[in-house]
Amino acid sequence: MPRDAQPRQRVAGWLLVLFAFRAWNMTGVANGALALLALLFLLALPRAWPRLRGEPAFLLLVATPPVIALLALRAIGLFPDSAGLQWDAVSAWSAPFGFVIAAWWLKGDERLIRALLAAAALGLTIGVLRK
Repeated sequence: MPRDAQPRQRVAGWLLVLFAFRAWNMTGVANGALALLALLFLLALPRAWPRLRGEPAFLLLVATPPVIALLALRAIGLFPDSAGLQWDAVSAWSAPFGFVIAAWWLKGDERLIRALLAAAALGLTIGVLRK
């Protein structure tokens, strides 16, 4: 394991817990945490590329947003008035792939999974009580 991988994994763990806690009641903070996790993933990608390039799920993850964007461009060509809606749809359809980033950082770590579930339950409870 590279020397900087351990601190990066620790930071990712804290970002995952923050994401889980805030996903129910402060989505802006949760999206920020997910964006930082994606950035950390991109920084780790060169080292993980030999393992990921043959993984069909990863290839689907990489290919889906550009295909959705091409379909949106086609729809904009057919229905120019819908351009704003089409671009919103690209981000909406691509958003679920962000959870692949979270799964990458979890890597089957049971302690981190438990912390994530506890943070999500606590965040949901606080969110419901606030509303």
